[in-house]
Amino acid sequence: MLEIMFLLLLAAVISVVLWYRSFQDFTIVQFEWSPSLVMPDERIPIVIRKVPTEFSSMWNSTLAKQSSLPILLADNRRSVLKEFAEAPVVQIHPLNQIELASKFHVHDRFKDTMTWLTKFWYLPIHSITTPARLATIPLKMSGGLQRSLAERTVITIHEGTALVWLCRETLPVKEIQMIQDKNPWALSAKSFPFITELQYIEVRLRAGNSLVLPPRSLWALKSEVGVIYYSCVELNSPLSLFISSISKN
Repeated sequence: MLEIMFLLLLAAVISVVLWYRSFQDFTIVQFEWSPSLVMPDERIPIVIRKVPTEFSSMWNSTLAKQSSLPILLADNRRSVLKEFAEAPVVQIHPLNQIELASKFHVHDRFKDTMTWLTKFWYLPIHSITTPARLATIPLKMSGGLQRSLAERTVITIHEGTALVWLCRETLPVKEIQMIQDKNPWALSAKSFPFITELQYIEVRLRAGNSLVLPPRSLWALKSEVGVIYYSCVELNSPLSLFISSISKN
């Protein structure tokens, strides 16, 4: 019995160590979508080009302007989706992002076209999905800095062109929490001296393309051309789901 407990503990320690070693460099690879695409073994950021229209075209300004779904704006004002789409001056409230993803059946569409992403080469299981999000970023505005702990975070641009601020997590959690939800392009070393330790890159992501991030990624989006319509789907292993839950609490 003690031997079994020791082996289980050792396996857990090894899993955590491997998880924390993820995203070791800034190498970014690009692939064109294919139903038989094989993901690389390394945990690195991956751009997938030409995502099937069944998924990439499900969230855009045309559809939004035809929808009377009630929404909550980022400043807590109530509106309807078509009114927001006609004059997008603020973003959609985070809680509403999850509701919209449910209304637009994001998970079902994702699984129909990106099913190979739900398997992990290093785990004999399928991924666990947490609530997806549909969101927008108005022209010349940016979203707040996000922290991803999932095994894979899939960001898809459905309309517009986004500039992605991307960095691996190299700071203590307390310092990361200080800059979460802030505009990373506007952070100054005077206010946050520790940001000089972050080595980030910028990636331009166009409509119809997806960016797959490994765990322990810090990222944000900024609109460069038009309003950005994007989705975010997180794929978890039991370990990453547990760590994400602990982190949020």
